[in-house]
Amino acid sequence: MEQLIQELNSRANQGQPHKIDAIQRQIQQLQSGSAAWQTSLDLLNTNDDTLRFYGALTLGLKINADWDKDSIGVDRANVARLLEQLISRYIALASTRCSNAVLSKLASTLGALFSKGDAAWALPCRHVLACFLAEHYVRQDQAPSISDILLADVKISSEAFSAVLLLAQAIHDEVDIEGGDQISHRAEIRLSNNALDIWHLINFGLCKFMQYQNSYTASLHHHKAEFVATSTDLMAFVEAVTQLIPLWVRFVDEEKEEPFELTKLFNQSASAITSMLNQVPDARGSAIACLYSLENKCHALLRRTMPTYISDMVGSQAARGWVQEFLDGDSTPEGLAYLETLDAILINTDLTSPAYATNSLAHQQMLQTLQSLLHCRGMAVVEDEACRPVLDMAISLVEGFSEWAATEPFYLDMKHFVEGCCAAILAKIAFPESELDRSTKTWSSDDYNNFVDFRFDAQDLFQTAYSTLGPSLALQISDTVLSVSWCRFEAALYALTCLADAIADDEIQCDTCLNRVFTSSRWQQAVSE
Repeated sequence: MEQLIQELNSRANQGQPHKIDAIQRQIQQLQSGSAAWQTSLDLLNTNDDTLRFYGALTLGLKINADWDKDSIGVDRANVARLLEQLISRYIALASTRCSNAVLSKLASTLGALFSKGDAAWALPCRHVLACFLAEHYVRQDQAPSISDILLADVKISSEAFSAVLLLAQAIHDEVDIEGGDQISHRAEIRLSNNALDIWHLINFGLCKFMQYQNSYTASLHHHKAEFVATSTDLMAFVEAVTQLIPLWVRFVDEEKEEPFELTKLFNQSASAITSMLNQVPDARGSAIACLYSLENKCHALLRRTMPTYISDMVGSQAARGWVQEFLDGDSTPEGLAYLETLDAILINTDLTSPAYATNSLAHQQMLQTLQSLLHCRGMAVVEDEACRPVLDMAISLVEGFSEWAATEPFYLDMKHFVEGCCAAILAKIAFPESELDRSTKTWSSDDYNNFVDFRFDAQDLFQTAYSTLGPSLALQISDTVLSVSWCRFEAALYALTCLADAIADDEIQCDTCLNRVFTSSRWQQAVSE
C-alpha cells in the first residue's frame, strides 16, 4: 500500500486521471482486506506525514466498516493492543508537532474506536491526558480523573492539551456520525459520562488562557497544574477550547454531577468568558458564541451559578462597542451574535411576570440597550442590520407586558419603553424619499422586498402595543400625519391601517384619527393633485 500511496501523490501522475482512479481502486481493495489493520499501523509508524495520514484514515475506515465483520471487539486482548498502539502513536505525533491533518485524522480514528461500545474505552480524554503526562502508555484503569490531574503538581504542554481537546471534539463527532440524526440513549449516556471531564478541560483552558493575558488572578481558580504554552498561537488555542462548549454543554447531567463541583466549574468558566469580553478583543467573537450556547442549552444552570453574567455581558466593553457600531450604521458577525444572545435570554425569561424587570438590573440594562438600538443609523434591513432582531425582541417584550397589572411598580417605566419602541419603529418604516422616485432610487428588488417585509412585521408591534397603550398610540401615530414629509405621512397612514380594526371599535377615536388625516396638509395636497 505504501508504494501505491506514493504513486497516488506523485506529481508525475497528477495529470493522468485514469491512472489516479486505477491507483485509488487498488488502495481501496487493500483497505478492505483483513491485513489492512496491521498495514495501517505500520504506515502510522513511518516518518512521512502522507503515509501517516493514510494509516489513520485506513484504521478509521476499518473500525467503522469492518469492526464486526473482522470480530475485532470479541477479543479484548486484541482491542487493548490496538488501543495501546493508537494512543502511543497519538502521543508521539502530538509531541513531535506533525501536521494538523494527520493528528486530526488520528483523533477521528480514536473517536471511532470510542464509538464502539464493545471496545470498553469509557473515558478517553482522562486516559490520553494521563498517558501524555506519564510520557508513555498507561492502562485506562490507572488513569486518574481530570480534576485530580489538574489539581496535581504537573506540567501540561500546549501540544498535549491541544491534542486532548482535539480528541474531545472527535469523540463527540464520531458518536454523532455513528448515531445519524438521533444519538441513541446508550451513546448519550457514554457522552454524558465524559461531560464533566470535558468541562474540567474547558475550564482549565479558559483560566490558563486568561492568565497568559495577564488579566486573570490566580485566586479565581484552583488549578495546581502548570500550563506550558510552547506555542505562541494562543488565539487558536482558546478557539479550540471554546468550540467544545456548544458540543458538550447539552450532555451535562445536573442530577448526576456533584452540585458544588458543577457550580464551581460553570462559575469559573463563565467568569473567564465574560472577562474576555472586556480584556481580550481578539477573543470576543469566541466569547459571545460561548455565552449564546450556554444560554441556549443550560440557562438555568448558568444563571444560578453566575447570577451576574447577564449584567457583566451587557456592561462589557465588547457589548458597548457592538452597540456603538450598530448605532453608527455598521455591523459585524460578533455584534449580530450578541443580539442573538440577548434574544436567547429573553426567550428563556418569563416576560409576562414583572419580576424580571423589577428585580434584575441586568434586564433593565437590556431594555435600555434595545431601546437605543431602535435608533441606529441607516434604513431598516437595507443598511441597519440590527433593526429586525431588535424589532422581534421588542415584540416579545410588548407581548409579555400586555399581561402585567397596571399596579406593578415598573409598569409606567415599561409603558414608556413600549411608547418609545412604537415611535422608533414608526420612523423606521418610512420609505426614504430617494426610493419614491424612479430617477433616484438605488435599491435592488431584494432590498425593497426586505424593507416591505420589515414593515409587515412592524404591524405586530403596533397591534400588540395597542392592547396596553390603547387610544394614546393611535393619537401618537396620527400626530405624525401633520409632518411635512411625504415619507413620514405615508408611514403614519400605514401604521394606522395596521390598527384599523382596533380603532374602528371606538367611534370617537376613529373620527379623531380620520379628521387628522383628512385635514392634514399632505392629504389636501394629494387630493388637489
